[in-house]
Amino acid sequence: TRAGERLAAGQPVGTIGRTGKNAYPRRSQTHLHFGLWDAATFKPVNSYPLLRTATTVQLTVP
Repeated sequence: TRAGERLAAGQPVGTIGRTGKNAYPRRSQTHLHFGLWDAATFKPVNSYPLLRTATTVQLTVP
């Protein structure tokens, strides 16, 4: 996704599975890396508190 891009309900934002470097079963369990970064500071944002309580997620990007 890109800054300002709108996502629709149910729209996939990532995939999980055996792709790329994780294509070999011995590497690790199937998982998804999810992260948010502040566009102004380029620092990571702790999304856990938001996602833990959210039923929907709305993000405003300056």
